[in-house]
Amino acid sequence: MSVQDAARSSERSVKIAPRWFVLSAATVPLGILGQFMLAGLSLSVDLRFQGMHDTLGFLLAVPIGVVATAPFLRNEVKALRHWTGLLGILYLLQIVLAAAGSGLAQAVHVLNAGLLLVVAPVVVAKIARSHNGG
Repeated sequence: MSVQDAARSSERSVKIAPRWFVLSAATVPLGILGQFMLAGLSLSVDLRFQGMHDTLGFLLAVPIGVVATAPFLRNEVKALRHWTGLLGILYLLQIVLAAAGSGLAQAVHVLNAGLLLVVAPVVVAKIARSHNGG
């Protein structure tokens, strides 16, 4: 293999995640941190923050939905299916747990939020590590 062939091969192997995908993924950890803050404020300051917590939780469906479904539709980010799929499943579980009310479901809701907070930055790191972000 010549130097030119190696250069061409290297150019073809560069993966570039679409900008909208990168931005969506980057907003998820920030939104989850906001969720933790609003939940804490609703417990310690004013119960009215609970409504903001609920609203932000449902708004997170947009970037999480984008991140979770794009690897199944776009070849550029196909390799991220496992992590983005896990993020989507954890988010759906979070919604189910929130709707289930109080008791054990609410306790697991908090635990699942921690899992989301771990997985979301991993997705961002995987994108940064394996994609050029163009």
